[in-house]
Amino acid sequence: MKNILLLVRTSVHRNKTAVIFAVILGLIMNLMSNVTSDDTISRMKIGFIDYDSTNLSVDFRRYLSDKLNIELTEDLSYDELSTQLINNLGRILGTRAPKS
Repeated sequence: MKNILLLVRTSVHRNKTAVIFAVILGLIMNLMSNVTSDDTISRMKIGFIDYDSTNLSVDFRRYLSDKLNIELTEDLSYDELSTQLINNLGRILGTRAPKS
């Protein structure tokens, strides 16, 4: 263990500028990820099918839309919902979904 600490300490002493540069880049990347993470999740679309309309599903819907800012696609059948979400994904990726 003493040898490992000695190796780390000597390498840090030799490469002080590299360590400072790595710490600064790490902080910048952390700040950038915190800024962009809120914007990314707000553009997410989720399909939501509610079969039972209980209070739990109402609370879950409210949590997704209000707290997480996720756009919900609701009140469609499974086939319509999956087709719509696949078409949205195709638009994002720049491809077209096959016509049925």
